[in-house]
Formats: sequence, C-alpha cells, structure tokens
Amino acid sequence: LIAAFWPRRPTKKSGTAHRDFTIIGFAAGTAALTVGAVGPLIAPLFARHNFVKERLVATKAACQMVTHLFKLPAFIALGTVRPTELMLLMGVMSAAAIVGTLIGKRLLTHVSEALFTRMYRWLLVVAGGKVLLIDGLLKILNPDFLNSVR
Repeated sequence: LIAAFWPRRPTKKSGTAHRDFTIIGFAAGTAALTVGAVGPLIAPLFARHNFVKERLVATKAACQMVTHLFKLPAFIALGTVRPTELMLLMGVMSAAAIVGTLIGKRLLTHVSEALFTRMYRWLLVVAGGKVLLIDGLLKILNPDFLNSVR
C-alpha cells in the first residue's frame, strides 16, 4: 500500500533498470509459487519507472503472463493441479483475457497520463486492501483457520 504512493524514480541508466527488473522478476517468480497472486505486490514497482501508460500496462501484463507460464508446469509437476480438470476454466479465462485486453487497449487511448496514474495508484490501494483484509485478516479471524494452525 505504501509503495503505491512512493515517488517515481528519476530516469536511470538502462543497466541499472535491467538490474532492478531482474531482482523484481526473481522475487516475483519465487513468491508466485508460494504466495499466489503477486500482481499487487509488483505493480507499484513498475509505476516508479517513468513508463508511459501503454508501456507500463504491457510490461506488467507480460510479466504476469511469464509468471503464470512458469507456475502452471510447477503446480502440475507437484501434483496440485490436474490440467484436464481445469481445461474449461483455462479456456474461459484465456478468452476473457483476450477480450479484456482488446477493451482495455481501446479505453487506454482515451485516458490521460495524469488520470491513468491516479487511477492506477488507487486501484493498487484497493487491490492491496483486498489482499490484507479479505485474503489475510478475514482468513486469520476464521475459526476454521485458527483451529488448523493449532
């Protein structure tokens, strides 16, 4: 939540930016296998690198896609996911992603950089709040969760 409002970094040399993204990629890839949804965790880091809105969206989307492409084989190998049981869901979600991308691309052309930045930051706050309150706090307060920990 705090990272959503950190000031943007001044423009850096490309070598330093590559190092930053390598570190982010390694951390996100590792966390994705145990935490699950790392999008809200890495999104503020992209906003700090003075990307135009289209580049920010494309970079984050590409990173999320690569993360999912690595997670799926890992979960299959561990036996926690059976692809035959998820084929329909994966097909529906892939179709929704394609439709969402086409709609989002059109909408993005009508949004100014300033409005995009404000919306991006506030949506990060909403996503971070959801992760903390719903995925975190409510699960901890759930009696079934507390019993499973004991």
